Amino acid sequence: MIAMYYATICAIAKNEESFIKEWVEYHLLIGFEHIYIYDNNSRVPISEALPEYIDSGLVTVINSTRDVDQQRIAYMDCLQKYGSQCKWMAFIDIDEFIVPRSEHDIRDILDRYIDYGGLAIHWKIFGSAGHRTIPAGGVIKNYNKVISFDSHIKSIVQPSKVDKVFTPHSFGYHDGSFCVNEDYVPVASYQSYHISRTVQINHYYYKSLEDFKDKIKRGRATSRDRDYDAALAEFVRQESQEGELDQDIQFLVEQKKSCMPTLEDIRKNVSDFQKTPREFESLITDCISMNKIGLALNMVRIYSRYYDTSVVWMLAARVNLLAGNHAECLRYLQKLLVDVDNPLRAGAYGCLADYYQLLHNTDAVKSLQRALS
Repeated sequence: MIAMYYATICAIAKNEESFIKEWVEYHLLIGFEHIYIYDNNSRVPISEALPEYIDSGLVTVINSTRDVDQQRIAYMDCLQKYGSQCKWMAFIDIDEFIVPRSEHDIRDILDRYIDYGGLAIHWKIFGSAGHRTIPAGGVIKNYNKVISFDSHIKSIVQPSKVDKVFTPHSFGYHDGSFCVNEDYVPVASYQSYHISRTVQINHYYYKSLEDFKDKIKRGRATSRDRDYDAALAEFVRQESQEGELDQDIQFLVEQKKSCMPTLEDIRKNVSDFQKTPREFESLITDCISMNKIGLALNMVRIYSRYYDTSVVWMLAARVNLLAGNHAECLRYLQKLLVDVDNPLRAGAYGCLADYYQLLHNTDAVKSLQRALS
């Protein structure tokens, strides 16, 4: 079964024309393959702000016209309309940037959590860095001081395992599924103890004073608007905090842009889902024939993101056996052997014999060969 996209984003935006292109490009750089954006009556329509990304098939814009509870309703709509097209879907805002810290591609992190309904990622709140007016050069370049390691989380979920949207932060999951943090500890609310060694969300909540005033005026997509004077007092308080330097996102962008400087490069980076099973199988077979087992492992990992079939499991078992990953080999063999009607079951037993051979379990090899004959 194919998931058309492995990693996607859903967001709702209003009057974000100054920042949305940078936000979109960044998330495509780190491996998200498609972005769904609900336009909440922006003064400059998002479709006009992102024409090249829409034309390239990387962004879908949906008009949102509701007056209340826009964010939760948009998220529900996105899950219902587009969830079947995605393996993973992140729900974040335009002032939030997901930063994979242990990898350079978000898909490599999500691979680790495939058995769970969702991954909870914590905010790091970034301050205004003394900017009173909008600085040139974008968000990532100008804000690098963390003023709060926040307990709030945002979620990247598997739509097939979600049945409701509780808040913009937390979701309800089907029986047996749940959300975990990066340490695989269940997270059942919109808040949890902060952890961000593997992945974090840079929440550029304040930016410049000019930005912040505009944020207050355009209101919230979740609830009643904030008191203007109280919000400005909050901005003044954060200005007094020195903050902790965090340049991870800047280093990541520099590394990514060096190998993907153009939109076409970005498009190619997210296009693995467009390969057919035959193309994947041919690439993996070629890697094995050239004894490039590490590359074959990487191709198997990518292949298994988009296709969940017996052929994938068989290839994965063989490649992991060649790589000496015995436990991973056995995991795929289990998937093949549990179904008595699986047409690749005989091949799986042959691979199992090789598995025992490599473990020097000659008694098991002989017993299995007798059974197969």
